Amino acid sequence: MEKLLRFARNATGIALVVLTLILLLNTYSILKLSKEVNSITEKNREAEKPVSVNVALLGCSGTECVKLDQELTALKTNSKLKIEEEKSYTKETAKDLITKYSIKRLPAIVVTSSNLDKFSLDGYVKSNDALVFETIQVPYEDAVTGKVVGLVTSTVISEASCKECPKLSLIVNNLEQAGVVISEKRNLNADEAKDLLVTYNITKLPSLILSSEFSNYELASNWQLLDHIAVDKNYVLDLQSPPYYDLKTKKIPGLVTVTTINDAICTNCYNATQVHLPIILRFGVYVKNEKSLDASSAEAVQLIQKYKITSLPTVLMSKEAVDYTGLVNAWKDVGSIESDNVMIFRKNEILGLAYKDLATGKIVEPAPQVAA
Repeated sequence: MEKLLRFARNATGIALVVLTLILLLNTYSILKLSKEVNSITEKNREAEKPVSVNVALLGCSGTECVKLDQELTALKTNSKLKIEEEKSYTKETAKDLITKYSIKRLPAIVVTSSNLDKFSLDGYVKSNDALVFETIQVPYEDAVTGKVVGLVTSTVISEASCKECPKLSLIVNNLEQAGVVISEKRNLNADEAKDLLVTYNITKLPSLILSSEFSNYELASNWQLLDHIAVDKNYVLDLQSPPYYDLKTKKIPGLVTVTTINDAICTNCYNATQVHLPIILRFGVYVKNEKSLDASSAEAVQLIQKYKITSLPTVLMSKEAVDYTGLVNAWKDVGSIESDNVMIFRKNEILGLAYKDLATGKIVEPAPQVAA
């Protein structure tokens, strides 16, 4: 019995020792874990703290240069940054910064910090101990040469007597609205622009010349869809489609008279003016005069007989319409070009609309649509 009691006392002692060790180990683990959590929390707190930075704005000496207001606002509202100092520099006072950070375009922004490795900024490039933002827009100042890039001169050469000619000054205005900076606008007549007419082989007016600085704008990449780029890199628009003033003939081609003929008796027939005129205008045709005749009128009867018109409604365009190349090419499939260059619509059957066959005197109705 005594041995049993001694064993129980010994077992109890061992259990107490083991329990004590477990408690000590748990306490150590808890303390260690607590330290690790505190360390992580502290690191997170440090990471959440805004990084102190200094901002330098390097200005452009030209007043036409693009502004970096949006970029500055983005810096000031960036919750991860704390701007300790903000300074503005002219090109003259920023020479050291321009050299140190190899800046090629002005305006520019230089951001410095002792913790530069803790953050990044979209659009900024690391240079030495700073992040640098150089404008990618025009106009900007070349930091090396001091030249302001992207200032375009526009020259419109026009003929005052051509009232129907397009106003190319509207194109200049549209370019400005699209962001092109026109620093100088010139408006000349043929006499004032004699040298330019020879240099660029201009034979039609109005014409537009944009200086080579236009090449710095994205819009310039599509210019050859309009016209050409001259040897001197200037951009030239010499109208190919009328109306324009022809410097050789002293005439204005492309002033078209459109005559529609309807038959009042055919109440189901389509209206020639409503159907044909919008299509004609889409080809860029300048409609100088427009006439609408009924088939019973003397003038309409004369036209029907002269041109052997076989169906109504129809449309006739005066000889000036052949000046529109695109229209002529399309017209071959739908009508005729007569010996006097009058263009007549003849294929009513292709429209899918009701019309009158003059040979039979019957109304041709469109075929009924079959439901799919």
